[in-house]
Amino acid sequence: MRLVARDLLLGVALSLVACAEGQGKAVVTPAAPSSAAGATRGGVASSAGATGAGAPGVAGAGAPGVAPSTTPTASSPQVAGSGTVPATARVVVTGVVMARGAELEICPGEYVRACAGLVVEGALDAAFVSTAKKPVVVRVPGVFDGARLRVDGAVEKADIARPLDFNNRCPEFQQRLPGGNPTEQLQSVAERIEQAHPERFAGKWWDRERQTLALWLTGDVTALKREIQRDAPGARLCVLGNARYSQRALETARARADAILAESGVLMSSSSEDTLGNRVVYNAEAIDPTTLERLRRELGDAVRVVSFIELRDGPLATLPQAPRAGDIPLVTSRLRSGVGMAALGRFSVHLDAEQRCVYLQDATGRRVLPVWPFGYSATRDPFAIRDFDGNVVARPGATLDFGGGMVDVPHIQTSNTCGAQVAWVGQPSGR
Repeated sequence: MRLVARDLLLGVALSLVACAEGQGKAVVTPAAPSSAAGATRGGVASSAGATGAGAPGVAGAGAPGVAPSTTPTASSPQVAGSGTVPATARVVVTGVVMARGAELEICPGEYVRACAGLVVEGALDAAFVSTAKKPVVVRVPGVFDGARLRVDGAVEKADIARPLDFNNRCPEFQQRLPGGNPTEQLQSVAERIEQAHPERFAGKWWDRERQTLALWLTGDVTALKREIQRDAPGARLCVLGNARYSQRALETARARADAILAESGVLMSSSSEDTLGNRVVYNAEAIDPTTLERLRRELGDAVRVVSFIELRDGPLATLPQAPRAGDIPLVTSRLRSGVGMAALGRFSVHLDAEQRCVYLQDATGRRVLPVWPFGYSATRDPFAIRDFDGNVVARPGATLDFGGGMVDVPHIQTSNTCGAQVAWVGQPSGR
């Protein structure tokens, strides 16, 4: 049963992962520690049954929807017919702006935390600067150079998350009642309707405060409501009509959006069905106006993309890259944000000087290839792993609790596996 309920963890897809040669750090001022990998919350109200269908998952040969890495590599990226990537680009960045010492930094998402964000240059009204107790999501237009955003226009609040209003919307079921989850009998009635009208079913959710199950369909539901009153008198089932899209239609739109985004090279941190909004929502690292217009033209409002960086003109290939840092190649995520795996591993950190790579070692002595967060870097002399703010997180032989999860090395896009057969994708705990 696909059901949205209050206090229910919402489903989202896992992060993408790829290799970066000397991944650049995007922030140059110290920041407070963030939570462990996997604690990032998805930014949409979505069906509990939402999955990462169509999301690229972990990058690797043959993985569906995987786009070329946009992180710095040993050679400068090229733009067809125009030489190297321009030094700057006109963009709009969506996220939360925070004070970091004497500077401002914008991070993706809805909450104040340490991140591989962008330094914001220019005056911002205090109302647009977030605090831990009062986060404000904003859209900031500016000129982007890979690490800094120079404001060049009016900042405005962004509507990227739908409030989780589980009110059932039926006037006859507005009385507040005590109770917990829906009864099996009520669920059975709803499931029979869903199975009888699969081409019209748009979603359902549980209004716990009013002990009512809301069921949403396309078209007119007058006859269906009379049928329910006859067959299940007294059932607190709120039947709503005129949904724009059925779940079948959204699944079709989602498959098409997956193909368009993959073809355009857009990196996604999550995609989920927003049942209350009757649409599919994607969270992306960066997107260009041509791709957005194509999605609007082909799919209308069935799909919405919330992107950290949105180019105001030009293709994704013209987006400047983060500056390089460190002199040891490090495998890192291509995304500044995203939900990760929630296991916890303990490893020691080592440098293979001959192969010029970093590996982890578990309690059995086995080598494990680490996939670090976006913006992490490594130096050889002295050997150290630094986070996106330049803080040292590991030195030779250091033992780390590492939030994340294990994957096979073939799923990671890297030519140097550092002698490992498995990889650990995640983030040091406490960072």
